[in-house]
Amino acid sequence: MTSTNIIACIFIFFVLPLEGPVLIDGDPPGKQTDLSSIEDNREKLNQMIELAEQALKKKKSFNVAVEMVKKAFALTKENHMKVPYNLNWLQAKVAFQKGNIYLAEAAMEKTLKQLQHSGEIKAVIKAQNFYAKILYKKGELSKALEIYQKNMKMARDNDMTSVYLESINRQAGIYRYLGDIDESKKFYHSLYAESDLVKDTFWMTEALFRLGSIALTVDSNFRKAAKYQSNCLHIARLARDTSRMAWTMNHLAWNLYLLNEKDSSLALYNKLIKLSIKAKMPEMVTNSLGNIGTIYRDKKEFSMAEKYYQKSIDNALDDRNKDNLRWIHQDISDMYVTMGDYKKAYKNYVQFKLYSDSLNNMKFDRGLAEARMKYDVDQQKKEVELLNMELDKQRYFTYGFASLFILIIAVGLLVIRQYRLNARRKISEMNQRMSEITQANLRQQMNPHFIFNTLNSIQYYMYQHDKVATNNYLTKFSSLIRKILENSQHTSILIKDEMEALQLYLELEKLRFKDKFSYEIDVDEEIDILQNKIPTMLIQPYVENAICHGLVNKEDSGELKIALSLEYDYISCVIEDNGIGREAATEIRKSKEFNHNSLGTRITESRLDLVNALYGTSLKVIYSDLKNDAGEAIGTRVEIHIPIMS
Repeated sequence: MTSTNIIACIFIFFVLPLEGPVLIDGDPPGKQTDLSSIEDNREKLNQMIELAEQALKKKKSFNVAVEMVKKAFALTKENHMKVPYNLNWLQAKVAFQKGNIYLAEAAMEKTLKQLQHSGEIKAVIKAQNFYAKILYKKGELSKALEIYQKNMKMARDNDMTSVYLESINRQAGIYRYLGDIDESKKFYHSLYAESDLVKDTFWMTEALFRLGSIALTVDSNFRKAAKYQSNCLHIARLARDTSRMAWTMNHLAWNLYLLNEKDSSLALYNKLIKLSIKAKMPEMVTNSLGNIGTIYRDKKEFSMAEKYYQKSIDNALDDRNKDNLRWIHQDISDMYVTMGDYKKAYKNYVQFKLYSDSLNNMKFDRGLAEARMKYDVDQQKKEVELLNMELDKQRYFTYGFASLFILIIAVGLLVIRQYRLNARRKISEMNQRMSEITQANLRQQMNPHFIFNTLNSIQYYMYQHDKVATNNYLTKFSSLIRKILENSQHTSILIKDEMEALQLYLELEKLRFKDKFSYEIDVDEEIDILQNKIPTMLIQPYVENAICHGLVNKEDSGELKIALSLEYDYISCVIEDNGIGREAATEIRKSKEFNHNSLGTRITESRLDLVNALYGTSLKVIYSDLKNDAGEAIGTRVEIHIPIMS
């Protein structure tokens, strides 16, 4: 921790009181806010949020923002106040800047939930854009892209130009990350055209800067890159955007170097140094000095090269910039090899390796920290679930004890009988709870198994590098995963939800096996799919068996029929295929030395037993082998009797 951060922490914890004057770094003394003068808690909370927002915009006041958010949450807790959406949003921003992506995601999900029925459409659009930014950081690119696409239209319809342009820019960045350069260019050109219409110089320069970067690093079209960079620099100068000017000059100077226009590159780097010093951008100064050293090295002016390399190293050491130190020592080592001074070349190469290893270790530690953070979040969720279960058990015990005490006083003659009844009821409740826990554990085993099988469906086209098919797979797969995650939160779900998940699964399997089979789903009109429920993920394992063991091994294309009909007191689900039959499938498994029963089917059968025990139903599964007149197998029929639940 640097001395600046230590001083900031001391200031926050020992100088800044909960209800005292707060001064944001960079504000005039007369602008300080005295929270102790505010009596109304709601007004005080709003003031804290406003101060935190102001501090968050200034890098030097970030620790003030963090502490203010903590105190705002403490105020809501102490006074039993509802946490407003903008405080949750603020927490997400703080967590995002600190690199705690999972906390940022959780806080933003709370924000969006609060805004869902608020009617504040513009706040919703802005919140969705920030949520998509978090998802992008997490690596959930398809989900982030989907939100940006929807948000772009909503922002345009609501005259939110800045959010509209940001959505275009984010989509361009995602496509570039995915390697779809043509689509990325298309969005950056659109960004420039749209921002030019409203004369938004920030997004105009952003589009030109990114197009120049693609031309330089991807297309290796240095002339085209120089054109984009020159236009970007011209607009940045008119807008007096010092930061953009510095970055663009840096890229343009390097581009001129690659074009072998070393004198022009040298002149531009010298201008960049002056601008960077004025703009307080020490890393840019270091980078420019190092690149000037490289130019002199290539011009064989080694004494000048050594001079600028040393200046660059001194600056990098002051800033503790290991990345700059890494490449500078590498370039110096190359220079000394050219000069024939292998001792100095070796010395600088050792420094290059030390800084490279240090940077790699930092990346590893950062990845480890992120993994640990995710683990901690998951553990916290599990602890909360266990705590809720314990509270439920305590509540049940309290209710039972109170009921027993009242019954003893009111009905003294029946105390023994009533005691036995209560004892039986408690045992029954405990058994029911144990059944629910067991069922939840089985469901946790089901989900990973099902996801693994579905991922196998995507693998083929990814190896074939078929972008369209892969994208189609990923879209359906993401929808299926979302369905599974939603459905797995419940012991039973609506038939409609089960059918939708099953439909997605069948579509993926059909694509995977290249239309090896066709399928048909028929639901009796008498069944109320919006009211009636069935146990979660009940049908899919049997459908999976029909496909993998019956239809896939069939030489020609097969057919799969799924029919749900309403009987007297249950729903009959019939899964019928015209595959090779169970006996032939068993022989194939034996010939392949594949002695493995379907985990999904076994888990499902265990769940059927639990459902019967829990609800006193007669849920059962009937297998039938279909044969023709000659006694040859022509398929398999599975009938599941599902109790009607609502």
